Amino acid sequence: MKDFNQKLALVTGGSSGIGLAIAKQLASLGADIAIMARRPEQLQNAKQEIEQVSKGKQPVRIISADVSNEQGVTTTLEQFVNQTGVPDLLIHSAGVTQPGLFHDQATDIFRWIMDINYYGSLYVTKALIEPMRGKKAGHIVFISSIAGLVGVYGYTAYCASKFAVRGLAEALRSELKFDGIGVTVVYPPDTKTPQLEYEKPFKPPITRALSSLTGVLQPEAVARATIRGIQKNRFIVTPGFEASFWYAISTFAGPGLHKLMDWLTLWADRQVKAGKF
Repeated sequence: MKDFNQKLALVTGGSSGIGLAIAKQLASLGADIAIMARRPEQLQNAKQEIEQVSKGKQPVRIISADVSNEQGVTTTLEQFVNQTGVPDLLIHSAGVTQPGLFHDQATDIFRWIMDINYYGSLYVTKALIEPMRGKKAGHIVFISSIAGLVGVYGYTAYCASKFAVRGLAEALRSELKFDGIGVTVVYPPDTKTPQLEYEKPFKPPITRALSSLTGVLQPEAVARATIRGIQKNRFIVTPGFEASFWYAISTFAGPGLHKLMDWLTLWADRQVKAGKF
């Protein structure tokens, strides 16, 4: 999909962060945009931002829905398809996290994160897959994370959800080739979003020390890399050097990946014990 002009793009989590950045850039390229999120006020604010950059000043549609509610998603998107049409482009950007040590976190946290990150992607895809297959065209984008490439101290719940997203994308890629539907999975590093701010107070000290080693991308940079990936029909998108580094290490290093993570975690532990975090 090289030309987005008048293509219909549905972006979950489109009211903020990476989702909003992708929606704005697609709108500037002429796409018709629909954004889905839970909070109506945030959706209205995002709608105004997107309309300001829309290439053809086309209307921006908003959908207030909780992606973790399967029945609600199914009903809402059935109505959307009937009234608006079948999306040419589906982007899964709705996501949450709350770091913490495994033994401290209630299973409710694991369930909440999996419900939004994995099942949210699953439910929305399920609701739209038959209409998309009927068109024999389209593209689906899953936003995973570096935490979907390697297990990170303090992110057991988040890593599990993002590895699940990765597995779903990899299997769907094979199946949907027969239907003319492309699949892309994106592995962003830490990105400057409201979600990144939310998680800071929950980070264990060792996790904070590990985070100090990494940079933070702007959501616009992740959006640009994602859109380039769609245009080139790439399955894997790794925005920025850090994501590319970890993808290469996770792919080619074998057991060396875990040795590297062990070394980094031990380094972080020493920093914490030295009173630096």
